[in-house]
Amino acid sequence: MPQPKREHDESKLKIAYIPHGVDSNLWKRLTTEEELKAAAEVRTRMFGADADKVKFVVLYNNRNIRRKMTGDVILAYQRFLEKLTPQERDACRLLFHTAPVDDNGTDLFAVLRDLAPEVKAIFSTDRVSTEDMVKIYHNCDVVINLASNEGFGIGTLEAIMSEKMIVANVTGGLQDQMGFVDEDGNSLDADVHYNAEWSTNADGTYREHGEWVVPVFPNNRALIGSPPTPYIFDDRCDWRDAADALHEVYKLGPEERARRGKLGREWAMKPSVGMTAEEMGQRLLKAFDNVFTTWTPRKSFGIYKA
Repeated sequence: MPQPKREHDESKLKIAYIPHGVDSNLWKRLTTEEELKAAAEVRTRMFGADADKVKFVVLYNNRNIRRKMTGDVILAYQRFLEKLTPQERDACRLLFHTAPVDDNGTDLFAVLRDLAPEVKAIFSTDRVSTEDMVKIYHNCDVVINLASNEGFGIGTLEAIMSEKMIVANVTGGLQDQMGFVDEDGNSLDADVHYNAEWSTNADGTYREHGEWVVPVFPNNRALIGSPPTPYIFDDRCDWRDAADALHEVYKLGPEERARRGKLGREWAMKPSVGMTAEEMGQRLLKAFDNVFTTWTPRKSFGIYKA
């Protein structure tokens, strides 16, 4: 099928896309003896007496609100467990860094009790420093985000910088962290691949992606909105597909997950990708320079009384 690219004579976008960036000196893989000891202490606090037997941890690091599809994460994790032996299940944990109950979301305790009683879920509810959050990432194997519409998804980028794999819905800014490329191996670019008729890869036009992610493509889209934001596409993925994605990550094993996580950080560190804090700042300055250079003042006007 013909690819929805821009025509050569079509003008480039006037507004630059500047992705979020994070400090790569803070969000990183822990390696020193002191760092590993501190991370082990966090692990003991989270998992208690089970700290040594836990072998696979799925981390959810988002607010417990409706569009984050927190309930679907629970259902996906539960279905993933069904693919494992009883011994393998016993060594898995679902870690929530969020409020268990939120009026803008749901009561996760009730969801777990009534729909997924066999799921062993751990809750991290305190606000923590960046240093402690890095230790939490260190103690997980994959970070999941199934948000139905996501401006960017800073938690998954933090995970990538921390050399962790991600499972995520192909929507909004989440897709920009997945390293999608076209049929020629070129990274998807706003001025080359996207236009008014085709503005998202949620439809799966491009399937090749970075090894650090197992993407979950939406199986339906809806237009939603509110007075402040009149319209936005709501991309919903199937939690059963997310369960398959988690199982795919699980089967890779720790060494392969570590290799892929390292590739993710290497990719995110590239200036052309633009997802470090330093590169984000430079792009923002260039955008302001462009505004000052190309700004056309409004013509002066007069005030007339009827």
